[in-house]
Amino acid sequence: MGALFEIKLKSILVKENGKINPKEEGVNAFAITLFLPREGVPSVASVRSLKLMDKETFSLNDNDHLKERFLLKELIKGHAFLEVEVTAVDKLSKLQKTIFKIFRTGFSAVISAIPGIGDIITGLVKMGTDSFFETLDTSVKDKVKIIGKGRLLLNESTTSGDFEIVLETPKQIKIEKWFLDNEGQSYSKKIILPKKYPNGTVVLSIEKIN
Repeated sequence: MGALFEIKLKSILVKENGKINPKEEGVNAFAITLFLPREGVPSVASVRSLKLMDKETFSLNDNDHLKERFLLKELIKGHAFLEVEVTAVDKLSKLQKTIFKIFRTGFSAVISAIPGIGDIITGLVKMGTDSFFETLDTSVKDKVKIIGKGRLLLNESTTSGDFEIVLETPKQIKIEKWFLDNEGQSYSKKIILPKKYPNGTVVLSIEKIN
């Protein structure tokens, strides 16, 4: 039979988010991929753009216009697992181009709308079993900094509740941080995050519909 689940993003906390030039608008991407929900569906994904700050919890409870938007609503038969990914802050235009390349190569649907700040594209059936950003080819993938990645096991017997997922860096990454000196001039400093660095948490609200 299986069971229908609705998955919503409740909150995200990242420790080291990276920085871009303070004069430019920066956003992060949050992606969720549900693997093997049922026979014939390798994976289903959703992606949305968010504005995250270092060591500050982003909570949807504080954003009424996003509160009721879910990430996925899927039928799960047997065992499945989901993977979440958070990118370092980047320019909105660059992030949109990256997401468009993923849509062109990794999905069975044609996408015409690219998410702006706070927007979400949900329920995308993926043709492969890679996570959302793993769909990128190597030349582009190396330019996308994943600052946090985590997994959660699910099955048709999973009960409703809030589930916390620890975000870890999938590999050693170098991120840039921008500062202002006493004269108001900006300067950057790079820091290295080691592989499997615990860089925050994601809380998902999962509701079993039937």
